[in-house]
Amino acid sequence: EESITAACTASQATSHNAELPELQSEGMGLLCVLLERFGNSVDAKSGQLLLEQFSSQIIPAVKHGLASADDNRGLFCLACKLLRLLARKGVITDASVLRRLIRPIMNSAKGELEMADSNLDDISTSRLGVLAELYYLSESKLLDESVRAAFLKEMSSIKLQVATSSLKLATYLAGSLLCEDEDNGEGIREKSLLGFLA
Repeated sequence: EESITAACTASQATSHNAELPELQSEGMGLLCVLLERFGNSVDAKSGQLLLEQFSSQIIPAVKHGLASADDNRGLFCLACKLLRLLARKGVITDASVLRRLIRPIMNSAKGELEMADSNLDDISTSRLGVLAELYYLSESKLLDESVRAAFLKEMSSIKLQVATSSLKLATYLAGSLLCEDEDNGEGIREKSLLGFLA
């Protein structure tokens, strides 16, 4: 209990109205570890997931991290990872909570995805990862039904853009893996899979 509270507090830490990015990232990282380790633990008395009892502390931490894409890229990426874990472990059971968390991701992702030449960096790939995992969990019916319906409704407006960007990312990664620089054996980032196959 103390570890979760400390991690949630650290992930939103400020001093004299200034963000503390390193401490925030460490707190978010600790939340990820705690969720990975104890995400399936059930409270013997109530029968509900143990971490579900702490969702009122965890959700604001995730929301803060998701709002930090411009200022703290590492915190944003960890918040995306934590959101994926929360969904995978079934901690998010309220559709309105999921909507509040994914709307900033979807709105900013939509703007990025509409740009034809947008770069796929850690921020955009983290966004795509969250949307892809939530879509998979929805299609596999592994989310609570109300959460599933809310996500699919939100996703419907940007499904084509997400699919296009996912294909772009897959092509980029495949090209990087298949094209090797003869000098040092590292992947050549400039070549795409299509260029490699031509």
